[in-house]
Amino acid sequence: MTEMASRPAELVDAATKARFLKLFSIIVMRMTTALAAAARRQGDPG
Repeated sequence: MTEMASRPAELVDAATKARFLKLFSIIVMRMTTALAAAARRQGDPG
């Protein structure tokens, strides 16, 4: 009985983790892009 009850919760937890990881990777990608652009701008001698 407890196993049946915990299964949907595990599925929801897995889906939440997947969604969070996706969002996190998008944020990291945007931050890296912004940092790279800023570094490129600062590195420009002109």
